Amino acid sequence: MRVRPGQVQALAQAIVDALFKRDLMEPKADAVTIQQRVADLLYRNFEEEAELEREAEEMADRYVRGREDLDRRKVVLGIKERLARERGFVL
Repeated sequence: MRVRPGQVQALAQAIVDALFKRDLMEPKADAVTIQQRVADLLYRNFEEEAELEREAEEMADRYVRGREDLDRRKVVLGIKERLARERGFVL
């Protein structure tokens, strides 16, 4: 999934605002620090998903080579889902 930095920052801010507004956490740091930590976690998650996608595409390329009867995109999706499940990664 391709996301722009501004989107990640906005998502992180929305998450932190919702947590503060609903008193769902007892902050041990200020909102800006927490927001940056959330943004860092989101960036890392998107990077891991992109790596999974690259790996799935490489595996699919080897698998569908010369097989015109297969939908490459479906093969990539299936491999990505299997890799994510094996690694405990939530898509």
